[in-house]
Amino acid sequence: MNFTPVSKEAFAILAACSRSREYFGIAVDPVGKRQFKLVWSFKMTKDQAIREGTDKRNVQGQIIIDQNFNFCPYCGGKMFAQCGNCGHFICYNNETNQCPICHIRIGGFQEASDFSFGGGGF
Repeated sequence: MNFTPVSKEAFAILAACSRSREYFGIAVDPVGKRQFKLVWSFKMTKDQAIREGTDKRNVQGQIIIDQNFNFCPYCGGKMFAQCGNCGHFICYNNETNQCPICHIRIGGFQEASDFSFGGGGF
């Protein structure tokens, strides 16, 4: 797999798989004032997320998906959603309608390129 190099400003945010309910990190690289590129994803535990602070990072702006982005490392889901209740960024695979973190039913989705997302805490 090819990985796109990232800048010194790159950071990771917390996400969760809607199918396995496992956490994963997403490497995010700022590419403009309000533009953020999703570069790669990687499996991580809740303890790792807390230690690394990925659950505390919040970002607001336009998301760009890197050409080498590997999407959800658990189910391979290629869509993302944000829970309107807890704010977690989750993969979405049309198989569930419940947030894997707060277990609240997720309503309708619409495609968007501008997000406010982040770890959402635990």
